Amino acid sequence: MQSAFETFSLSIEQIGKNIRKYKDGQAAELGLRGIHVMLLHQLSKSKAGMTAAGLSRACGVNRAFISRVIPELLSLSLVAYADPATARPYRMRLRLTERGAETVERMNERIEAAVAAIGADIRARDMAIFYSVLKRLDARLAALAEAGEKNTVKEDS
Repeated sequence: MQSAFETFSLSIEQIGKNIRKYKDGQAAELGLRGIHVMLLHQLSKSKAGMTAAGLSRACGVNRAFISRVIPELLSLSLVAYADPATARPYRMRLRLTERGAETVERMNERIEAAVAAIGADIRARDMAIFYSVLKRLDARLAALAEAGEKNTVKEDS
């Protein structure tokens, strides 16, 4: 019999793998990579655009990674700098181009269809409870991880 830890940990890992696999496959059909999907999605939520640091926080990835991906999106004409005259590139805001906005619309159609298919036989109330519980578990796990990092730093000192 699996322990709660095994069930939780293995299920979360498998869900993450399946999401990446699906996202990568759908992105490839649009000529993109999986990471592009999340960056474009986050940019679509901001009319004023976002800096690399803002994208990093919103997507949960480090700024160096974002800095490597931005040129890909620029070369695909999916994003542009909102104010190219800004002196420091890391402070420049990126915004979606018209082509980027059209790509996001196509991505959103696919995402909505996938989410509907995944939860087709699950009541909306049950899904709402699931997402609420998932967010609380994530917050608690983040707090435990942060506390563990602080303890490790103290022990190493």
